[in-house]
Amino acid sequence: MIACTTGADCATGETCVGSRCTTIAACANDVDCAPGTICSQEAGICVATPDCISDSECPATTRCDGFSCQPFVCATDSDCAANATCVANRCLQQLFCGTTSDCIFGLSCENFVCGNAGGCGTDADCPVNQSCVYGGCYFFPESVCDRDIDCAANESCEFGFCNARGCAINADCAAGELCVAGSCAAGRECLTSADCGVGQNCVGGSCQP
Repeated sequence: MIACTTGADCATGETCVGSRCTTIAACANDVDCAPGTICSQEAGICVATPDCISDSECPATTRCDGFSCQPFVCATDSDCAANATCVANRCLQQLFCGTTSDCIFGLSCENFVCGNAGGCGTDADCPVNQSCVYGGCYFFPESVCDRDIDCAANESCEFGFCNARGCAINADCAAGELCVAGSCAAGRECLTSADCGVGQNCVGGSCQP
């Protein structure tokens, strides 16, 4: 992909998203997008469909980071999937947006992506041993895990770090765990399928479709 700062830097039919020229489609909902993509409600453009929830859904040499199967280590953006960028040897997803109100951490929306206006553009703009992420300079320690199995039972490997396993619903947790106050904890949702709702079965102590 060609580097850009505005849409004028891109070829006909392409748009500047973040700092790269790419072909995008405007959308209002998922039906407006091609197969393999969904509509980002924040940005109003079609983006890659999430392809995983857990590492078990990814090939052995990748892990599930940000709902996409990504390599353990990257050297360039081309090593990453789903238009993620390679930062400090790991793949990070862009934060898509339509306006600045869609962004977090005080970032602003430029070219459909949240960033720090006037901040760093590349690692070369940052102090030694720091990396440029969303326009800010940050220190990234060395990775301590490749996959969830490298972390404690109540943690998951995210971008090379072991973090407390977060969740929104029970299905976000591993078998034998329940989602309690945003974190996965040991527990059984069911003993038999009779404990589950219509159309669900009890699998490993959890109700699943």
